[in-house]
Amino acid sequence: MPQIQVESGGIRRLLERLESERLLRRPLRKLFAALGRRGRDEGRSIAPRATGRLASKMTYKTGGRAIPNVSIQAKARNRDFPYPRLLNFSPKHGHLGWLTDAMEALMDRITPELDDAARDIEQEFSGNATSGGRDD
Repeated sequence: MPQIQVESGGIRRLLERLESERLLRRPLRKLFAALGRRGRDEGRSIAPRATGRLASKMTYKTGGRAIPNVSIQAKARNRDFPYPRLLNFSPKHGHLGWLTDAMEALMDRITPELDDAARDIEQEFSGNATSGGRDD
């Protein structure tokens, strides 16, 4: 009986990708949670302070995927329109760019978090990962 051998490069690539995502999941979630905390804190520190409600409602959210994303949110509303967005993009309110400018400036100061993530990823790939630290 003849033997048939089938090789599928697609499955190999899929398995390699799944392994990479498994190894990257913890360090990347840790990185994005740290970036979210920094962004939230920066946003709170520069938020317009008429009542303080805007700063108190600022949060961050890390996506649930294997390779996540992060968003900075402020759950304050003004007549069914997000109040932070109104202040950030409307020139007539006197706070034009308050949040986007702060987030762009923050990008220049995230080197420690990126260094930590690089170290964690290297440890995951070398098999020397430690289960410590905060994993939000």
